Amino acid sequence: MKNLYIFDCFGVVCSEIAPVWFGCHFEQEEAKRLKAHYFAGADRGDTDIETLIDRLAAGLGFDADDIRREWGEIFSLNRELLEYIDGLRQEHHVALLSNAPEGLVERIFDHFDLWNRFDRVFISSHYRMAKPDRAFYQLCLDAFCGQYARAFMIDDNRANLDGLEQIGITPIRFVSNTALLQELKGV
Repeated sequence: MKNLYIFDCFGVVCSEIAPVWFGCHFEQEEAKRLKAHYFAGADRGDTDIETLIDRLAAGLGFDADDIRREWGEIFSLNRELLEYIDGLRQEHHVALLSNAPEGLVERIFDHFDLWNRFDRVFISSHYRMAKPDRAFYQLCLDAFCGQYARAFMIDDNRANLDGLEQIGITPIRFVSNTALLQELKGV
């Protein structure tokens, strides 16, 4: 029977964007505070990415087009991992489970034609729930109707992995492609 591999988007399949951007413009603690403030509710669908960028620009004194440009310069795909995912998908189920404001993941997936790399894509803002809410993980599991032997969640954020064993998901903290591929060899 196939396994189910669930991947996070930002920090795994592609680079982090917002934390890096805030970190480039503000001291570490202020960057964390501002990100939490401006992104509050965005991952749960309270605002879309364009509205969020406009709020950042107005509230922090940046030009919205400069923010978009800088985010584009920060962004990169983890192409090596995407190639590995292509191989995984030949024998297993592969899903993406991402916290993101509406419009962000969709633009990335449209631009880089990534939709066909995953059997299912779950974006938090579409469901008005976000990691680490157990219901969001369960939504993903339920979509595969138990048609898998084991489920794995690959995420760079430790808080998004805590307690997943309780709902039948083996957590794997992503730190690098090399470490992940080594860990998955033993599965």
